[in-house]
Amino acid sequence: AALFSEPPEVSWDGTLTFAAAPLQIGEARLRVDMSDSGGVLSNDGRTWGHDTAPPRFVTLRVLAVNRKPVFQAHDIMVNQNNGWERVVFAADVTPGAAHEAAQNLVWEVQDNAPDGFFVDAPRLAVAIIDGQMFGIARFRLAAGSVGEVRFNVTLVDDGPVDAAVGHAGRSEAQAFALTVRGMNQPPSFVVLQPVVRITEGEASYTIANFAANITAGSPLEDRTQDATFAVFSVEA
Repeated sequence: AALFSEPPEVSWDGTLTFAAAPLQIGEARLRVDMSDSGGVLSNDGRTWGHDTAPPRFVTLRVLAVNRKPVFQAHDIMVNQNNGWERVVFAADVTPGAAHEAAQNLVWEVQDNAPDGFFVDAPRLAVAIIDGQMFGIARFRLAAGSVGEVRFNVTLVDDGPVDAAVGHAGRSEAQAFALTVRGMNQPPSFVVLQPVVRITEGEASYTIANFAANITAGSPLEDRTQDATFAVFSVEA
């Protein structure tokens, strides 16, 4: 690709001007000629005087500038009590310009998760899937965790960081939400008297503490759901 979008020129006062092409790096070897308007005398194949200076040569190097990484974060949703999760939270991840493809990328993250929401807190990484780079979050929720956690993430590369020469190794911060969707948990109970013995002749019986540890599934479901029992006769 061309190194210049506007070619080099030298004005009468010795000022060099040019425009480098966007995102192009490399080296150009330039020859600078100079002539005046005095001309030369010539006769019979001979010339007197000089109207050109000896050429000068200049090497122009366009150096790489570290561009900030970019990505696009999006919200994610998982179900309650799913164990280890591995989900994509960011797409269109790039380290910056094409010449920065070998840079290493790491995530800086902050979240508002309450204590105990995770058994293993989210670990963020960059992964290549089908040739494209994505942001991946891996975590394990605590049993019963439901609700929303918000994350603020920044992507950082390991390139130069001197802002005075235009380096930028940190992306703009972006936010996304993790929603843990509550699933109806199965009710449970235990039978304290697996064998019930009675004597004949009584019309009806009431057996207290026949079942215990009764729950609709979770503390929240105990407050919002009704649990009922059904009894069926089965062959012994």
